[in-house]
Amino acid sequence: MSWIIQYDATAKEYKKVWAEYSSEPEPIPEENQKYKPLTESEVFTLFAKQQINTLSVDDDTALRMKSYYPEWRELADAQFTAEKAGYKFTYGDDLYKTIKANQQFLQNRVPGQGTESIFERIDETHTGTRDDPIPYKVNMTVYAEKYYIEDGRLYRCIRDSGIPLQNKASELVGHYFEAA
Repeated sequence: MSWIIQYDATAKEYKKVWAEYSSEPEPIPEENQKYKPLTESEVFTLFAKQQINTLSVDDDTALRMKSYYPEWRELADAQFTAEKAGYKFTYGDDLYKTIKANQQFLQNRVPGQGTESIFERIDETHTGTRDDPIPYKVNMTVYAEKYYIEDGRLYRCIRDSGIPLQNKASELVGHYFEAA
């Protein structure tokens, strides 16, 4: 038995033919995508993204769950206000956290672009030894006696910064770093 679908086939007839001859689920027209049922995985991801900042986890664990944190763009579009310091979010491939409580996300406050006093980038854990230096990026808090690497050059930190630094390590030699 063969079917030929004509342009005047009803939706019911189309579904019957599709179900009989296709092993794939019926495609959902683009205009109806917002009405399609969510998969279990999609529901889990939505729930996780809404609740992730209610968990009390250290930065190392947060990096392992980075894909579940909300994106900066979503927060800025909604002009979201993080009630507590340490609210985590992503921007590009990096994970950040707010430094102060009641931090509002705005379009003109882009992480890493003059916002070092409000957002701190979270780096994956390195021991900070000569053999495992911490990759240095602007907008980072540094700690005495730890080794950092920037543009292939190794630096030893000579004092804690206490705040995220807004300059390159090479510009802070004599203040926070010495060449190693």
